[in-house]
Amino acid sequence: MKFHSILVFSLIWVARSNENSLLQGARNLMQAAVNKQSDEPNICDSTEDIPQNESIIQNYLDSTPSLADKFFIQGWRWHHLSIVRDAKRLNQYASIVKSGDEEDLEPLKKAVDFVFNFNLRGLADIEDKVFFPWLREKLLNSEYESEETKKAFASMIEDVDQDRKRVKDLASKIVSYMDLATENSVDQNMRRDALDNIITNTDAVYNLTNSIKAREDKFLVPALMKNVSSREQKFFNHKVLRSLGILQSRKYLIGMYDAVHDPDYGNEEEQTLFVEQIPLVARMMIGSWRKSLYEPEVGMLDLSPSNS
Repeated sequence: MKFHSILVFSLIWVARSNENSLLQGARNLMQAAVNKQSDEPNICDSTEDIPQNESIIQNYLDSTPSLADKFFIQGWRWHHLSIVRDAKRLNQYASIVKSGDEEDLEPLKKAVDFVFNFNLRGLADIEDKVFFPWLREKLLNSEYESEETKKAFASMIEDVDQDRKRVKDLASKIVSYMDLATENSVDQNMRRDALDNIITNTDAVYNLTNSIKAREDKFLVPALMKNVSSREQKFFNHKVLRSLGILQSRKYLIGMYDAVHDPDYGNEEEQTLFVEQIPLVARMMIGSWRKSLYEPEVGMLDLSPSNS
């Protein structure tokens, strides 16, 4: 069984301050954002070593047979894809709210909470506790013909991990700006500035998570297939299961389904994999789970017709 399919088959992957301290913290946050704006890392920036490392890894992938004929941990990829999609939709919704009225702020806050305190946090926790330790073990303890291949993998994994930390930092800022925007005591200018920062930072999350997923798909997923057998991948799924809850996984599954079936993010190949890896019973329940679990929390982000 596979990453999320085992789970779903069994029917299934801040404290607020007082008013004065919040206002002062908000002002500090705004000022820090202004001061740091020119210093923010550009995700397109790269050192001279990055293209070289990618070339080394690509040469390894091209010349090395695979231990597995398939990648059996598609839930990891689809969870990433759902976050990429959520970040873009949240960015679009925040822009709509900024041009609307204050009645839309609470739904936006609900969406921010879902995207960052649930969906992103869920993936980050699994990656921190389970996936990335396993990834390092499998790719950095393997035997390579040259030491430079191992160093290239170590560098790439570290780069991806650092970008993951940047995403979490951005998410924390967005949640803080959202708290500020919904605080009754702030003035209209500060509220609009907070919304501007939410729009800017959700766009940064979208670009950064898209970049992370691209590197994982191009280099890390094929590398795992080279080094980890199908049987061992499936065994790893059982370990992942112990980190997931049934209710949470149903929500994750809906986001994955929507991302895979959204023409801007998925394609027929991904949809075929989804059918192969997610049992029929779970797929049949998606429509019901969407209405009871998903739409009440994040339905406001559905800017296009539902795929249910």
